Amino acid sequence: MRILKLLTLAAVIAVPLAMHASSLTYTDTFTGSGSVGGVDFNNAVVTFTATADPSSLINEGGGIFALSPSTPVAFSIAGGASGVFTDSLQLFVNQSSDIAGLGDNTNDFALLYTSNPAFAAYELGAIGATSGSSIFNNFATDLGEAVYGTNKGGLDLTAAGTSTFSAVAASQVPEPSSLVLLGTGALGALGVVRRKFFV
Repeated sequence: MRILKLLTLAAVIAVPLAMHASSLTYTDTFTGSGSVGGVDFNNAVVTFTATADPSSLINEGGGIFALSPSTPVAFSIAGGASGVFTDSLQLFVNQSSDIAGLGDNTNDFALLYTSNPAFAAYELGAIGATSGSSIFNNFATDLGEAVYGTNKGGLDLTAAGTSTFSAVAASQVPEPSSLVLLGTGALGALGVVRRKFFV
């Protein structure tokens, strides 16, 4: 009976430890126009989402900080396409310019930044919804068109209104090993209850 109680205790302790509490979900939402894969969208709510661990912060100097592009960045357009970017994107903040958002390492263009004085001391940790004007690249030069690769075709932004940037704790999903421990603990608890009431 003592072993079963210990299994139950181990399961209860293991679940919180296995949660991905260190990761943050970064979101930038705005109303914009453009096209994806040649299909136009107009004045639609667009959301970019990425989950990353802020402990991988890179200090590039001069108040510029970035997170390495270790996880895919997803996009969704209300009433239109959704998918993931195929370009290499990076979460980025420039404190001296008061901007935070996503930059494209593939073509060295700004995908979308939100401008707000709150970013003057921000280092890509947790932050509540912070709104400001949008900054993005949309031009054709000798460097090429500012089009961003996605699994649904190129994303071309032509307009973006006020954007809202946030970084909140990622969903707390237990790893499979924790679920096994939890199940073992539950069976142990069931065994304790069964012995107590049916012996």
